[in-house]
Amino acid sequence: MNDHKKEISRWRSRIDKIDLTVVRLLNKRAQCVDKIGRIKKQIGINVYSPKREKEVLQNVSAVNPGPFSRGAVQRIYSCVIHESRNFEHVKQKKKTPKRK
Repeated sequence: MNDHKKEISRWRSRIDKIDLTVVRLLNKRAQCVDKIGRIKKQIGINVYSPKREKEVLQNVSAVNPGPFSRGAVQRIYSCVIHESRNFEHVKQKKKTPKRK
């Protein structure tokens, strides 16, 4: 049983390292979202872009080798997109000066 615990521990350690990479990449993605949000604000277009959201979901589905199903990847990315949109809205509100 001790060998199994060690093996589980090794796999969990790998997962922890992968999670750190995922968080770093999500934050890099958020930085890109922020830059796009600034441009959108400058040119006066909406944060929400259903066409772009559909493109992202199609792109990630197309490159998904598994073992996650297409639906699982789309649900995960739907959450990422939702949180990115929320982030973009919050950033825009913070940068908009309040009128008196």
